[in-house]
Amino acid sequence: MMKIFTIAKESASVLKFDGKLEPVNENDKELDKEAFILTNELLVGENGQQNFYFIEIGGKVVNVLENYHMVSVEDMIASYEACMTSGKPESFNHFEKDDLIMSRSLVESHLSKALTARLCIRFGH
Repeated sequence: MMKIFTIAKESASVLKFDGKLEPVNENDKELDKEAFILTNELLVGENGQQNFYFIEIGGKVVNVLENYHMVSVEDMIASYEACMTSGKPESFNHFEKDDLIMSRSLVESHLSKALTARLCIRFGH
């Protein structure tokens, strides 16, 4: 799987999301927000990554892909940092830690290089 995501990330023929929130023209060679989310939902389901897309917000566990309007990047980072701390009930087990790289690659495979660079600069990840 990782090889497929790496190839997709580097491929110019795979449609990418460049961070534009408004719908794109059907002749554009990029994904709009809704198409990006749908693509990720399909890839997550195909690759068994569902557990990485549920986080706790305000005492309630929500699916990030279905409730993205409720979740900020800061919420995601805080949730993952909490799960990386060993010994807590919500901590990732060793299988989930191994899957973290695949989960990130899955999402990054459909982000444009420009958006990836902006995210890295802004959030340092």
